[in-house]
Amino acid sequence: MVDFSLSRIEQSLVEEFRFFARDLLRPHAAEADRMGDVPPALLRCPEVLNFMRSSIPQKFGGGWRSLADARNDYDLFGSAILRVLASEEGGYGDAALFAALPGAGLAAPVVHAFASADVKKNFFSCFAQDRSPQWAAFALSEPQTGSDMAAISTTAQKRDHGYVLNGKKTFVGNGARAAWTVAMATTNPRLGQFGIRPFLVQRGVPGFTIKRRLCSVGFRALGICELEFQECSLPEECLLKPKQPLPRHNGFEAGQAVFQHFRPMVAAMAIGAAKAAIEQVEELARQNGAAQSLARESQHIRGRIQTMKVKLHAARLLCWKAAWLTDQGAATAMEISMAKLQGTRVARGICGECMDIAGQAAAGDTLILAKLFRDMKALEVMEGTGEIHRLIITRGLPSLTQAATLSQEAR
Repeated sequence: MVDFSLSRIEQSLVEEFRFFARDLLRPHAAEADRMGDVPPALLRCPEVLNFMRSSIPQKFGGGWRSLADARNDYDLFGSAILRVLASEEGGYGDAALFAALPGAGLAAPVVHAFASADVKKNFFSCFAQDRSPQWAAFALSEPQTGSDMAAISTTAQKRDHGYVLNGKKTFVGNGARAAWTVAMATTNPRLGQFGIRPFLVQRGVPGFTIKRRLCSVGFRALGICELEFQECSLPEECLLKPKQPLPRHNGFEAGQAVFQHFRPMVAAMAIGAAKAAIEQVEELARQNGAAQSLARESQHIRGRIQTMKVKLHAARLLCWKAAWLTDQGAATAMEISMAKLQGTRVARGICGECMDIAGQAAAGDTLILAKLFRDMKALEVMEGTGEIHRLIITRGLPSLTQAATLSQEAR
């Protein structure tokens, strides 16, 4: 049965996150973009610590505590649909700041899937408390490898006491402020993706350094940085592996766990940001066209806005489908890549078109269209570039030969 309506719980979550993102995040968005960090005043808001808890499983004290009734928790970690709904509202408030908020972030699904019970408890307890903001990061990309996980050159050499890591990581979101970082490294470069393993590294470990903050077109609040491991000695328990026998392709699966978890959220954030751009242009059109609402130019702009809304709604449904399939345990990389590719591509196009409609006003201080466009350009390459997703989609679709055979069989 296909049902596109939201349940009472889902609708309630949307309303709470809309308030959180629009009334608490958006007023700090411009400052966060200028300073390249999360403003301290925002971090003092209790709702931010509430958000930090939402990035971890309920079993470990996580969940979004309802603003209306503190006795109710929404299990965002365990529900892709709830994550997507919350992320769209977060993107509507400010996608860059939403992604930069405290939480276990990209590290959470890897720790949850591959860490021992003791490591999970120790890691997630840092984010379940309500005392101070904490961040975690996921370090995959390298200066020379880009999105090719099999080409990772950061090494993890086995020693008597554990492992020693050597290598560099780049484009690590929240890496400069993270208390914990999941770093992907190879224990045997000759094995390609089958030699990749995830390691949980705590900030301050000797040999682990933040090399530099990186300038970015958008998502400046995310604190994107470059990390380096130089003879970084880690105990055995820092290798994330379940108690069951280690699968041969564990490291690759760890990376996929992150992608499956976050790519629909990235698409949803982009959709929320595009919705904010359309709202700004609609308000501008109302102000400029109030005296001549029947003018040809005004009608043309309204037509462009309606077309943008149709494209955005189609992208949203694709995103919801990927999330629903994820919750059913039936999502494939192809559906998730479709949602991420289309969501970010449509959002970037809408933000660009909104800037065209706004004209000179887009460069002023009263509109955030220029920032939205910059953020969408950055969001397009996060969690896999468009080319990577096109590759995944192509591999998932039946070949022309298969399609022809199926067509003949159908006849």
